[in-house]
Amino acid sequence: MSKKNCFFIFLLMVLPFIAVSGCKSDDGIYKGDGIVVDMDNEGWSSDRDAQERPDVPGPGGGGIKVDEQFETVDEDVPDDTAQDDSDNSWEDKPIYEKMPDVAKCEAGKISVKEKEKVLARVNYIRGLHKLPPVTYSYGDDVYTSECSLIIAANKKIDHNPENNWKCYSEEGAKGCGESNIFIRFGMISALKSESVVDAFMTDEGVPTLGHRRWLVDPWLDHISFGRVDDEKEQIVGSAIKVNNDDERISVSKDINYVAYPYEIYPAELYNDNVMMSFTLIADNINKWKNNQVQFSGAAVAIKDPSNNIMKISGLNYDNQGYGVPNNIRWFAEDIQKNVRYDVVITNVIVNSVPRTYDYWFELK
Repeated sequence: MSKKNCFFIFLLMVLPFIAVSGCKSDDGIYKGDGIVVDMDNEGWSSDRDAQERPDVPGPGGGGIKVDEQFETVDEDVPDDTAQDDSDNSWEDKPIYEKMPDVAKCEAGKISVKEKEKVLARVNYIRGLHKLPPVTYSYGDDVYTSECSLIIAANKKIDHNPENNWKCYSEEGAKGCGESNIFIRFGMISALKSESVVDAFMTDEGVPTLGHRRWLVDPWLDHISFGRVDDEKEQIVGSAIKVNNDDERISVSKDINYVAYPYEIYPAELYNDNVMMSFTLIADNINKWKNNQVQFSGAAVAIKDPSNNIMKISGLNYDNQGYGVPNNIRWFAEDIQKNVRYDVVITNVIVNSVPRTYDYWFELK
């Protein structure tokens, strides 16, 4: 796989998304699934193996503005939630309650406020797609923190780290296998944790868009975030756990599809190197029945206000298990800010019946 320009400087991946195919960089920086951001060299990314279907079909699971309203799962929240934050400001808050020490294989401890930032960013993006918010699972922090430590210590990412890797642990291996994973080289002090979320969402260089599909999976119920900075080596490893045993039993009947970009959409989450995408929710109860949607004969048209047809390329689709198991995607040319575009997708086969779907978007 050749290198490709990346708009964001991070590397990410998730179990289903993050590694549909194992890839290796030309210079051997890493072998694995995820998104890499290299401040000195142009980065590239890949994603990982699709999620396996259950043996018995059943239900599955703008500016950097953040919503300070968030939820947590019913678990013990770390003691620092009791601290006085009367100004409700996240600016200048430390990332870590306890700094990591990669040389000693210590992952450190991320502050609760930093976790809240990431959760809020995920829910902000899900809100753009009219999806229900997710909660935070503090019980999964051990997996994402130890996975992030493995990434930082070995300077590479892989959903299946080997047991002879530096700082290896079973918890870390589990976390890397069930998360979108990310690595960044250089200028780590400038990296906001929310930017890791954005990198997974744009998913540049990831042919299946697996990371994005996990984040906007309607069945996703909760996440956990890990980050480990190695200041000496100027490397950040990070993970967001998205592949969980427990998911939502069903999703609202109002959720018929997940399109990107969709309606009024922050321009910072799109550029010419980012693929547009559409996932159909044909069955709101049984997640895995959505792999029966057929895009093989589908056509996509994007029209501007003057009814001009915009040029698209790279149209592709799959019915793999990256989040919801169907997706059609494409690149579009000459998309401008503050212009409303209408998208029409025709000849989508659902239960042997051809259907047409239409929606609009405008980058702001």
